Amino acid sequence: MGERFRNRAGLFYLCKTKRKPVRIGFVATKRIGDAVMRNRAKRLMKEVYRLHRHELKSYHEGVLLAGDFLTKATFREAEKALLSLWKVAGLWGADE
Repeated sequence: MGERFRNRAGLFYLCKTKRKPVRIGFVATKRIGDAVMRNRAKRLMKEVYRLHRHELKSYHEGVLLAGDFLTKATFREAEKALLSLWKVAGLWGADE
């Protein structure tokens, strides 16, 4: 079973696996807005992941559920919030 972490960027479910690269799924529900807002939130999450995936610990899988903060956030604000969420989850940092 996994763990759950939350901040203004959203809700993050994380569990350990036997797969080497970290994998994260991105979800945005209708609660945060229309299709344009949901797509913007997912694009921000995916771009932050793409730029920082080499810095995340391996052997983990997660699902990131977007919060409504991401519909209005700039890229830098979204990056700061997501990196903070990954630090709290223990996913940020070099592989051990």
